Amino acid sequence: MSTPSLDAARPQGAVRTPRKRHAAVAMTLTAALAGGTLVAGAGSAAADDALTTTTDETVAGDTTSAGTTTTDATDTSVSDGTATPTPEPVVEDTASPEPTTTTDGTTTTPTEEPAAEDTGTATEEPVVVSTTPDVSVSKSRSTGRKGQGHTRPRYTVRATADGEAFAGRVRLYVQGTKVAVKSLDGDGTIHFRPGFSHYDVGRNGIRVVVAPAASTGLEQVTKHRRVWIKPKATTNMYVSKSRHTATKGKWHTRPKYTVKLRKWGEPVQGRVRLFISGDKVAVKKTNKYGVVRFRPGLGKYDLGKNRIRVVGVPARAEGLKKSTKYRKVHVKPKMTRGQKVVRVAHNYIGHRYSWGGTSPATGFDCSGFTSYVYKKAIGKTLPRSSSAQASLGTRVSRSNARQGDLVYSPGHIGIYAGNGRIIESARPGVGVVKRQIWQSSPRFIRI
Repeated sequence: MSTPSLDAARPQGAVRTPRKRHAAVAMTLTAALAGGTLVAGAGSAAADDALTTTTDETVAGDTTSAGTTTTDATDTSVSDGTATPTPEPVVEDTASPEPTTTTDGTTTTPTEEPAAEDTGTATEEPVVVSTTPDVSVSKSRSTGRKGQGHTRPRYTVRATADGEAFAGRVRLYVQGTKVAVKSLDGDGTIHFRPGFSHYDVGRNGIRVVVAPAASTGLEQVTKHRRVWIKPKATTNMYVSKSRHTATKGKWHTRPKYTVKLRKWGEPVQGRVRLFISGDKVAVKKTNKYGVVRFRPGLGKYDLGKNRIRVVGVPARAEGLKKSTKYRKVHVKPKMTRGQKVVRVAHNYIGHRYSWGGTSPATGFDCSGFTSYVYKKAIGKTLPRSSSAQASLGTRVSRSNARQGDLVYSPGHIGIYAGNGRIIESARPGVGVVKRQIWQSSPRFIRI
């Protein structure tokens, strides 16, 4: 029995479809292996390119039980001499799936997802390393007071990456000005304690920048803090005066006051007031160095002790309170000629007595002592003997006697010190002394 040619059974103009041919071959082989006989009818759509196989043949690869036939690309023969078409090799279908038309008239094309390749080994999750270091900034105080070092804020910066220290630098800025730079080392902890000269009174913006080294691959981190700086309660004021005592009537003995106003070592602008015994006697502005000088006339003082009060009033812009200082000045009255003589005479009390002596080096006798003191105190030259000195000047009563008058008794002369006392070079073994007038009726002479 001969099998009709497949080409003869195909309608004219039909094109062989590889997909249909492959499907028919697969169906024919499956039926033959099941032990049945499959006859493809000519013109059947399901067996368009199917092959006919006899029931007594067993298909095993390219061999049959009736005879061994070598199959090449062009011809296939069996033992009974009947020629059958040789099936083409099955080629893996790489064509795209045919589109499918749905009930609503739309066309969809199914897509096949590629199967995941199974390598047989578990996939490890990638380790993510942070590029931003952990930075913390703590400060000891939120406020500080200028001028008192123990109230300065201290900043502690801790910088680590995954718990480990790294190389780099830390910069500290106060009010936008870089005030300190330190290198990261050790455990990644750095301390800053800038001086108050870097701060402004009031609110200050603090910026801490941690800059890791380029080799670390870490990012730069910036932290911000705020610090409020309060001014010191009062300004520093320094008052110096040239003299603790003064003598009225002598301009060169007037005290001179020098006042300096300072704020943390810097000049303070403002005004300074000077009070003497409760009376305001002068007000001046400070110069650019914060300095003021006063030298009031002796007419502003009272005789005796005077209380001096100096008040520094800083300008409002300085933000400081006023400061007050106190001083004392003792003002003596103008010295008369006699007072000058007594003051010089006091300087030689205790010197020895010497007959004919006229100087501290040789000692004094009575007239030598008076002539030396008068010459030194007021420039007056007296005669050498006591009787000649007694003949000079004007004689006064005891009740009208003043300091510096001569006290004469026959053969002896001295200097009146006031309050019934006399300064004299008495005798050998006694020398120059100050004591009560011992003469019964001395003569008082004013030179």
